[in-house]
Amino acid sequence: QANLKKMKRNQHHLIPHSRGGDKRLSNILFIKIKRHNLWHVLYGNRTISEIIILLESFYPERFIYPPQWKDIWGDKTLQEVIKLLIRVKRAKKAQARYIKL
Repeated sequence: QANLKKMKRNQHHLIPHSRGGDKRLSNILFIKIKRHNLWHVLYGNRTISEIIILLESFYPERFIYPPQWKDIWGDKTLQEVIKLLIRVKRAKKAQARYIKL
């Protein structure tokens, strides 16, 4: 915890703790504190799967980028963020399988 504070990072639960998510490494991302706070402003208590579904429901050419977008995702487009989230989800799933071995 102390090292995370020095690095200005928080633990972000992919499946929120309040929704049954655990503290295993496969359920946690270490992200910058500001980005973590903005993530919850933008996505609330959604899981990564729910966020992917939400973002996929928008038409890319009509998508209006919220003010927090750039602070979380930089210059990534809607489609790039969806691809990134899918990769993170797959990687964390693989990590969970590896840890069980």
